Amino acid sequence: MQVQLVDISNADAPVAVLAEQTIRPAHQVPIPFELVYDRSRIDPTHRYAVQARITDDERLSFVSDREFPAITYGAPPVVEVVVRPVGGP
Repeated sequence: MQVQLVDISNADAPVAVLAEQTIRPAHQVPIPFELVYDRSRIDPTHRYAVQARITDDERLSFVSDREFPAITYGAPPVVEVVVRPVGGP
């Protein structure tokens, strides 16, 4: 599983990754994670989100399919990310 903290401020540009953690879960969900990031890179006028993806033998199986806000604009200090099956409901 790969979890990232990304800057989503500029809709016309690729997201900028500020932190990333790769987890090899030993059990089913929920899977705890912690992203460590450089606070000096945080711009209070920008929007940030956490995104996640789960692969199975290099094949994408699950992905977060919506934004999970983080850090600025009143986002909660703890983010719970929900992933959905790729190609599923």
